[in-house]
Amino acid sequence: MYKILLTISLFLLTFSLAFGQTNKLDTQKISAIQEILDKYEWINDLNLESLNDEVEIKEYSAPNGTNYIVVKSENATTMYTISGDKYCTNHSELNCKEFYKLKDSPLQWKGQFKSVIADKK
Repeated sequence: MYKILLTISLFLLTFSLAFGQTNKLDTQKISAIQEILDKYEWINDLNLESLNDEVEIKEYSAPNGTNYIVVKSENATTMYTISGDKYCTNHSELNCKEFYKLKDSPLQWKGQFKSVIADKK
């Protein structure tokens, strides 16, 4: 009987820890997209909610200190200035990130933009 109760307790503890970690990750993900949309409001104008696949939005910095936003979707990878002007689009002979020697920033998000828009309504 004691072994059964111990097994059940360990199962419940494992489940609780896993569930808690999932909530933490969801909260971090929501926080990241909210920070991006607050900082770069023009991203809402890109019509990303019409895409069915995942979208990846990352902030990068160039060696001269200028920041850029790169939006990767099912159709294209496009680099924008921080004011929202299209600056570069990847194609078979050009990778914008490599060409401009961009460095990763901690500000990034990946997911279905459609669900973000639905959550805001």
